[in-house]
This record gives sequence, structure tokens and C-alpha cells, in this order.
Amino acid sequence: YWVVTRYDDIKEIFKNPELFSAAITLEQITPVSEEAIEILDGYDFAPGPTIVNEDEPIHTERRRALFAPFEAEAVAELAPMITEVVNDYIDRFIKRGQADLVDDLFYEVPCIVALKFLGVPDEDIETCRQFGMQQTLFTWGRPPAEEQNRVATGMGQFWEFAGGLVERLKKTPDAPGWIPHAIRVQAEDPELITDNYLQNIMMSGILAAHETT
Repeated sequence: YWVVTRYDDIKEIFKNPELFSAAITLEQITPVSEEAIEILDGYDFAPGPTIVNEDEPIHTERRRALFAPFEAEAVAELAPMITEVVNDYIDRFIKRGQADLVDDLFYEVPCIVALKFLGVPDEDIETCRQFGMQQTLFTWGRPPAEEQNRVATGMGQFWEFAGGLVERLKKTPDAPGWIPHAIRVQAEDPELITDNYLQNIMMSGILAAHETT
């Protein structure tokens, strides 16, 4: 992995996906053992591309199709929900007269807001938070051999959960959120947004909602 910060360099990189590909962004740092692969196969685990590890031209095509919830007007509509979540957490510690802002506010609130943005129902938020760590360990962790089976089992369970959540959201396609929006796009163009793609962006979205905030 490389970190590039100079604006002109970044522009050139984006113009040359053949040399600077995003394809390995979600590749495991630690090779998966044969036994762990068998465990994943038992869950029909089928990782595929998402927006973060796709190159042109499909990257731009899918990004444009899925961008509407990120537009300024759509994001502005989230303000009441964000205010409600923040106020709820402040109310939990305000009477104490002091707080650890990381533990009491900054660790929890961004995750909950991001999951709500995805369209995750309230009753599934805690489960999503627990599963988010599984993908972090699976992709970027360095689990010793004796832990790989446990990590693979957690990843398989996460895969099943994400698929089940997508199927439930399909029953309410008019619901708010990025994943319901993607489901509506799929209805119009099922070749662009496949079931496998929906399941993968649900997983990566849950991870992004928690571990990167």
C-alpha cells in the first residue's frame, strides 16, 4: 500500500488505473488457510467488488448510479436525525458534569449515524457494530493460525447477516438510506447492481460505518 498526498500526484494516479489499481484494497494481509477457506465456503462466502476496490470504467458507472444519497440536499435532510442521536448521547452524561468524549460520544455517535445513513434498522445496529470488527480482523488483521478458523467463522456469519439484511430491506424499497437506494437502482439495472454487489456493499458499508469513524 502507498499513501499519496500531493494533489497533482493524486490526479495522475486517478487517470492511470492500469498502473495504480484499487483492486487489492480489500485483499487480506494474512493469507487465508485452507481450513479457513473451507469454513468460508460453508457460508457460500463470495466476496466481490465494491466502490472502494473497483477500477474504471465500472467504478464511475456504479458510483454515479449510487451517488444520490450523498448529494448535499440529501445529506442536509439527515440533520434532524443526527441532532437527535447526538442529543441522546449527551443526555446520558450531562448530569455527571464530565465526560470522556471518545468513550461517551465520539466512538458511538458516528457509527450510529453512518448505519442509519445506510438504512440499517435500529434493531440491527448493535449486531452491525459487532460484525464490523470481524471484517477488520479478516482483511487487515494478522491472526495466528489457531485464530484463523474463528475469524473465518465470524466473517461467514457476517456475510450471511449482510445478505439477510439486504433481503429484508428489499421488502421496503421506498425506505430511506443508501442501501434501499441501491436496491431501487437494481430494480432498474440488475446487471449493474447485482445481488452479490448489494451484499458486498452492505458488508463494506457496515465496516466503514464503524471502523473508519
